[in-house]
Parts: sequence; C-alpha cells; structure tokens
Amino acid sequence: MNLFGVLKYKKMAEDFVRNSGIPFTIIRAGEINRWALHFL
Repeated sequence: MNLFGVLKYKKMAEDFVRNSGIPFTIIRAGEINRWALHFL
C-alpha cells in the first residue's frame, strides 16, 4: 500500500500540521476512484 513512500510523506505532513500550533485545520478529502476502492 505504501507505493513510492507516499505514507512517509503523509506522516510528515500530519506531524507538521500537529506541531504548527494552529488550533484547527480544514482538510480536503482526497479522491476515491475505482482503483482505490479495490483496496478497501
């Protein structure tokens, strides 16, 4: 599931947001397509 190390970079981004001190965030959900549904 960690194709091209994507999860590593998602974790880095999540840590950045958590450590930023901003009290809230607005998250835009990523696209779910037929290819992604295959793995659910």
